[in-house]
Amino acid sequence: MNMHLMPFGDAMRAAHRASVPMFVLCGLAVLAGVLALLASAVPLDQLPPDKQQQLAQMFAGTHWSVKSYFLCTGCVMSGMGLVLGALALLVRGGRLWATVAAVVVNGLIGLCLGIAILEAVLGPQATGLAGALPAVGMMMLVVFTITRLGAAVRAVRQFRSLATQFQTQDWDYDPANPAGGYSAGPWPPADESGPPRQQ
Repeated sequence: MNMHLMPFGDAMRAAHRASVPMFVLCGLAVLAGVLALLASAVPLDQLPPDKQQQLAQMFAGTHWSVKSYFLCTGCVMSGMGLVLGALALLVRGGRLWATVAAVVVNGLIGLCLGIAILEAVLGPQATGLAGALPAVGMMMLVVFTITRLGAAVRAVRQFRSLATQFQTQDWDYDPANPAGGYSAGPWPPADESGPPRQQ
């Protein structure tokens, strides 16, 4: 087996494993965005009276209308899903900068989910732990994704370090020195006479 290819294979396997939960988050975000956009298109007068009263109470102390809230939420979730999908493709390709960017993005998502969990449990309109369960599930998936991304970052950095080392060794390789394989110099001057001319 070519020893040069082993770190590359390890890095790509780690990148592929990290991209899988990224694609899952992408699908969930896009699905939530589409559902929110569909909800924004539903006329309020077609909802049951108890639902209308519940929505009116939810947005009573805010500057949002029900339609604008769902419309904005749908656009944000759909855009976030597209960003996660694009990053997942780049992470799968072993791009170090994209993997680091994915860690940052998932960290921000985890922060927003943490705030949502606290709001659901301790906020003025707290729904209890049952209302926070979807956010808790998403938080667990985000933490798992960050763990996979961290492993991918370490694997890609290790591969780059070894690749640089191998490149330096191959540059200094001297096949005329079978004992050490590498010549420490000084090297004799090049023969400038050139090949013999044809008579």
